[in-house]
Amino acid sequence: MPENSKAEALLFGGENRIFLGHLREMIGSSIDVGLTSGIMISGRLVSVFVDHILVENPQGRYHIRLTTIEYVRRP
Repeated sequence: MPENSKAEALLFGGENRIFLGHLREMIGSSIDVGLTSGIMISGRLVSVFVDHILVENPQGRYHIRLTTIEYVRRP
């Protein structure tokens, strides 16, 4: 098992691995990220990491922790 997969299995088992897989399929796409705080960030999904995602828009680059994400959608 690759090291990245081992880390994901330890930190984000079950449903979270599926969520990470869905996020990886959206890399390069425009997305809306709804946060548990009620804020929504729109932009291009640049990268997906084990514990956060990177979203870029004209205002800047946002590193968003997976634990703060309520939903992700393609507009």
